[in-house]
Amino acid sequence: MNITVIYTHPNPESFNHAVMETVVKAASDKGHTVTVRDLYQDVFSPTLSGSDLENLATGNTPKDIAAEQEYIKNADMLIFIYPVWWASFPAILKGYIDKVFSFGFAYNDKGGLLSGKKVMFIQSMGAPDFVYESNGLKDAITLIQKESIAEFTGLEFVSSLFFGEVPTLSREKLTAKLEEIKDYISNL
Repeated sequence: MNITVIYTHPNPESFNHAVMETVVKAASDKGHTVTVRDLYQDVFSPTLSGSDLENLATGNTPKDIAAEQEYIKNADMLIFIYPVWWASFPAILKGYIDKVFSFGFAYNDKGGLLSGKKVMFIQSMGAPDFVYESNGLKDAITLIQKESIAEFTGLEFVSSLFFGEVPTLSREKLTAKLEEIKDYISNL
């Protein structure tokens, strides 16, 4: 299986970076081909400009968008890895979705165009899991991922994994979470 990881975190020492490395190793160890799109390292511009919109509308996809769409086309599965900031995606990831999952590529007036591909989301949070569960944010985030991204574009939603309290957890607990992720990816 070809897996494209869309990784979003500016700190190469972050838990999210360790998650990305864990996913890549676990998937590679199972024989999958993994491509990582590191939106910060690749200096992806999240701004959808007026000229981008005009070019997309006329079928003249800008080169930066077309390049990212090729990664999506070649993938059997997409794995998004990112921190939850202000109960949502980091701005650079939201911009990526706005630009790359465009009309005519990811969907059209008849429905989603990415069927046959799977998607999962792995996200870290600063607050404990129970906070996001008790206030409904976990369900809201998952609903957006499942319905507004996956189902809308024809992707098969696999799962949404949340890891809370990341900034305050001990190294041992973070390592245990990475083991959970490794096991989950190994059993896909």
